[in-house]
Amino acid sequence: MTTAADPMTLIAQFADTSWRADPFPLYRRLADEFGDFAGDNFFLATSYSAASQVLRDDRFGNAPTDDTIFLAMNPPEHTRMRRFVTKPFSPTAVQKWASRIDALVSDLLDKAEERGTLDVVGDVAYPTPLTVICELLGAPEEDHDDLRRWSRAIAPTLDPFPLQPDLAKAAQEAEDEFRTWAAALAQRRAAHPGDDLLSQLVVQQAAGALNERELTGTCLLLLFAGHETTVNLISAGVLALLQDGTAWDRIAEDPSLAPAAVDELMRYLSPVQYTSRSALADASINGTSLVKGTEVFLLIAAANRDPAEFDHPDRLDLDRPNNHHLGFGLGIHHCLGAPLAKLEAQVAITNLARRYPRLHLIDGDPPTWRPTLTLRGLERLPVAV
Repeated sequence: MTTAADPMTLIAQFADTSWRADPFPLYRRLADEFGDFAGDNFFLATSYSAASQVLRDDRFGNAPTDDTIFLAMNPPEHTRMRRFVTKPFSPTAVQKWASRIDALVSDLLDKAEERGTLDVVGDVAYPTPLTVICELLGAPEEDHDDLRRWSRAIAPTLDPFPLQPDLAKAAQEAEDEFRTWAAALAQRRAAHPGDDLLSQLVVQQAAGALNERELTGTCLLLLFAGHETTVNLISAGVLALLQDGTAWDRIAEDPSLAPAAVDELMRYLSPVQYTSRSALADASINGTSLVKGTEVFLLIAAANRDPAEFDHPDRLDLDRPNNHHLGFGLGIHHCLGAPLAKLEAQVAITNLARRYPRLHLIDGDPPTWRPTLTLRGLERLPVAV
């Protein structure tokens, strides 16, 4: 393999969707040949040490914006907004959903059996987290199809490439339609409150703690982040376990391995492949000085397979000790929904493995991958039981 003349030659290949099935050799080549490197007012972190430093360091945050989604905010506004939704996603609160998620997955598998076919994405991985986050928010079941459609249209906006005009238009329309829907539902909850999260946000809005745009932006974030990455974790996780040779058999025989397996899948797959920060002040990363305003790109998928941090990083190891992956982030932006995502994945995978210990891929009907880069996931995963 020849060495690339410059890192941008390799980075340009990220836009090639043919890499989606296995982008990790490309990431490893970039890391091996160029490491962490600075360019014209930007810095790309491929190592675990650099990526973890940036995520923890309060000198790196989000570039100033008028966005009303708290993921894009910095303290103190981020702190103010995040506290409104922290309690429902605590490990204690999330555990109360275990029986509901188990019943939901069982019902979905029953319906798939009646049809005689099973697509892990469409039959289990997508409806499970979507239904849970909708129930948590208080979204009516008849609106779930619209919510899925809006979410899929918005997903490409997270990629680091300029969007095609039609995709950009569709994404903006989807966000506008979602906000209109959320505002109307909030008005109904104001008149007839329930025990859902949206009703709690409406109370905060009435008290003047947040405005309508912040309320609808929070709902948008919770819907999107509350299911898109988990869909990819469950479906691509099943694929990785099946491809491993022994991992699926181990899960089927011993479901207690599921928590460790899900953490290892988060490291091994990195459902969120990439994220970014901005230098809010002059700073340095592993000795490289950066001036305020430098854009910092974190290739999480490379950091999670950094051989300096993880032994045999390209091996799926269900017994991996001290698995401190970056799949859920670090610092103040650590994924709020991590406990829920892990529970959903554990329940979905163990239900599948228990019911179908001989689950296998279908010859001549391969999995297909979505074109998005940041959120790497499967479009469909047909399997035979």
